[in-house]
Amino acid sequence: MNQRTKNNLDSFYAQISQDDKTLYSEIIDFLLALGYTPKKQAVNDLMFSFTHPKTKKVIAKIGIRNGKVSFAIKFFGCKTC
Repeated sequence: MNQRTKNNLDSFYAQISQDDKTLYSEIIDFLLALGYTPKKQAVNDLMFSFTHPKTKKVIAKIGIRNGKVSFAIKFFGCKTC
């Protein structure tokens, strides 16, 4: 993960409560461990899409939308190498 992405995630953590930070940092760390990379979306709100480099599929979106923490995850099957 590059420094700019790390700074964006730190900005996200700074805007949420400590309880939410504990929950979402575990989810984000798990997605990173699975090989998904966060990318800041080009929207007015602070949102991140987590994409796998091999499949190019977005599995989760996490961020702040309309002043509230938002989390969306997709469930699908795909062939892995």
